[in-house]
Amino acid sequence: MKTFLLCALSAGAFVLLLMAGETPALRSAGVSPAQRDDVQDFVFLAEARPVLVRLHVRMDGKPLSAAWDDFMKYLFAYLDLNGDGMLSKQEAERAPPAAQLGSAFGGLIRAAQSSSPKMEALDGDKDGKVSLAELSAYYRNNDFQPFQFQLDMTPNEPNGLMALYTGGARPDPAVAAVSKAIFALLDSDNDGKLTAKELGAAPAVLLARDENEDEIVTTQEVTPQAKVKTDFVASMMRMGGPRKSSSAGNDYLVPVAVPGKTPAALVRHLQKRYISSVKEKNKKLSREALGLDEATFAPLDADQDGALDDIELAAFVQREPDLCVQLRFGAADKPLDLVPVAGRPALLASRFHKLDAVGLLDLGATRMELRLRDEKKGPGRLMDIAKERLRAQFKSADKDNNGYLDEKEAKPMREFSRDFARMDRDGDGKLFEKEMLAYLDDMVELQQRASGACVTLVLRDQSRGLFDLLDSNRDGRLSVREIKQAPKLLAKLDRQGKGYLEAKDIPRSYQLTMRRGAAERGFNQEAFFAERYFGNGSTEEKTAARGPGWFRKMDRNRDGDVSRKEFLFRDELFRKIDTDGDGLISVEEAEKAGDLSRKN
Repeated sequence: MKTFLLCALSAGAFVLLLMAGETPALRSAGVSPAQRDDVQDFVFLAEARPVLVRLHVRMDGKPLSAAWDDFMKYLFAYLDLNGDGMLSKQEAERAPPAAQLGSAFGGLIRAAQSSSPKMEALDGDKDGKVSLAELSAYYRNNDFQPFQFQLDMTPNEPNGLMALYTGGARPDPAVAAVSKAIFALLDSDNDGKLTAKELGAAPAVLLARDENEDEIVTTQEVTPQAKVKTDFVASMMRMGGPRKSSSAGNDYLVPVAVPGKTPAALVRHLQKRYISSVKEKNKKLSREALGLDEATFAPLDADQDGALDDIELAAFVQREPDLCVQLRFGAADKPLDLVPVAGRPALLASRFHKLDAVGLLDLGATRMELRLRDEKKGPGRLMDIAKERLRAQFKSADKDNNGYLDEKEAKPMREFSRDFARMDRDGDGKLFEKEMLAYLDDMVELQQRASGACVTLVLRDQSRGLFDLLDSNRDGRLSVREIKQAPKLLAKLDRQGKGYLEAKDIPRSYQLTMRRGAAERGFNQEAFFAERYFGNGSTEEKTAARGPGWFRKMDRNRDGDVSRKEFLFRDELFRKIDTDGDGLISVEEAEKAGDLSRKN
């Protein structure tokens, strides 16, 4: 890393540099002004240390900013009914609310909860017309941006409560409950310590919880079913409300809107997260408190007093990133990949390990999982249900049976009154059923295009303790082979040589998921019911990608191994194929055995 210019600057000059948002370190990182719309930085405040992460995002072969611009052009053309290249007041105020573009099924619920844009908010230069640039600026300023954040630290609570009262499969338990339960199961003598003997007994203990006997252990199986101790109605009211914008970050993640420009809340979050004792006086943080290596800390410590004050902490983003990753949506090859910084690997690149579209950053006390989820969802059955419901309401509202609704008839019906102008495309004051249905189809098309024009980084606390450490392929379930690795955890985590593990030795885990579409600003009732009762529309069954045909057919639980229970032939043949004698036939062993139907 090049020597940081901060050491040569006075405090006053450095403040001016921060305000300008430009430093030599930023220029040396290779981020040109033309590229900055395609780059997103953020600071991840891990227990081990703060990490400056840079993401390069491409959407279906083009830079994310270009995809967003294409969508805004499509939306502008949709609103510009007379095609004159500018939006009149009537045309502009038919623009959908920003929250509506992030809805999964055309925004019916979100539209009812959100106000339509007003001309005074859209018309930036107050000339009575709205240009494409002004329309784009309005959505950027109202949380519909190319790159968005959703900081969900307790993601399972709303779905869990809803599931308990609406039926269906048991939801995923809270991460803290999983961590506590799996530790307690293995701690057979209840002394708060896991010895080598107790970890060695993990296969017998955990597989005893395998309720459906598929030789896979899930979070539901290791965790007792919790009783709900909260008021359901009050909880539902809290879920329905909008969330605060995540653009300012929280104590775990702080977005950097412009690469190299310090976010206003960064210093406060750093101090709150890493000041742990009275030794850090005057809110100054030592290298040990921050967990930084000497090469990172020294350039930041401008006055060389061994601690970072407010100004020095603010410079944390004014340098090359610790980790740089490219994410490619719609790419079949290398959807997630490390990229160099200034022509060389980033500082923490050696601690980042990839598995298809999942990357794991292991910092010892903290594990950060970066996951790319590339889904293109259609409206599904809920839109069909919504259409039938609105058809019935339309007929009920049409009091004079003339085949259309005027504004007086539409006013008592919230679904029609708020969207009357947007549904009445020709502006004649008459809303026909045909126009209503066309509007719904238009909103679905807009939302699907919007989902290809923006991405959301979702942060979740996935600290499920030993469950996460054993789940090596990151599929959210434990196979027999993974459970058998439990004894190896002692050597890996017992850094003090105690001979046992305590709960404090288990690292924290966080999942950062990059997905298409806008951030959810509240509990998404539509998506909940769609996924729970109608599925996600995918009928593809996971199958092993490698191995002979007999192996893929016998691997019924799709864990990549064939156990003795799954093997359909005699014990003698199983032992012959299982050359390492671990009780499982791996892909490699199956390929070596060849075609059993021909040889046997």
